[in-house]
Amino acid sequence: EKGLVRDRDYIFDAAYHDGAYYVYFGVIPALLLFVPFTLCTGMYLSTGFVTFAFFGIYLIFLNALLIKCIHKILPETPFGAYVLGTLMLDAASAALCFVSRARFYEMVYAVGLACSAAGWYLLLSAFWKEKTGYVRIFPGALLLALAVGCRPTMVFYSLLLIPYLIFRFRSRPLKENIKPLLVLAVPYICVAVLLMWYNLARFGSVVNFGQNYQLTVTDMAGDSYKLSTLP
Repeated sequence: EKGLVRDRDYIFDAAYHDGAYYVYFGVIPALLLFVPFTLCTGMYLSTGFVTFAFFGIYLIFLNALLIKCIHKILPETPFGAYVLGTLMLDAASAALCFVSRARFYEMVYAVGLACSAAGWYLLLSAFWKEKTGYVRIFPGALLLALAVGCRPTMVFYSLLLIPYLIFRFRSRPLKENIKPLLVLAVPYICVAVLLMWYNLARFGSVVNFGQNYQLTVTDMAGDSYKLSTLP
């Protein structure tokens, strides 16, 4: 409304629904990090520290993922190309830019990207073995699912699995594909059910993370499903 002052009359970038404020970002960082830390120590965990630490974890797994892919696909690649590739990847990741701000917005990205990179690393480590490593499939899928609970749009990292799995399983007997697919699906189903229940309890819809009620520079109530305003 006209005349309302940001951060005095309303909380900017929060979601406001039925007289209550909500954080429209995913709940996973709070559940896994901030709440346990406060319960154990009675203090508040530093957002800047979490952002810095998890972007570090993200870069470690991102570089490990690149090295694994090069080693698998282009095994004759010289060492210098490995070094150049990791440097270019790190520069393009925008991690340094995010760490320089290290606020709440950047923190959920840091945790989500770390989960995504670690998840993909574990899954490829499992699938690229001579014998499929089921012990790594479950945590890999769980991490990718948890990334969606950090930032909803990180579901796109999981969607990359679809073409990969089609390519991998199309030449294998159906019986051989059932077990890895089940191990892969269980953590996704569990996390999806919990996130949908959480959304339903807050906003009355299993697919609404709060973006429709976000108090920001854009009219999210009318534009929340446009590509330019995806959360």
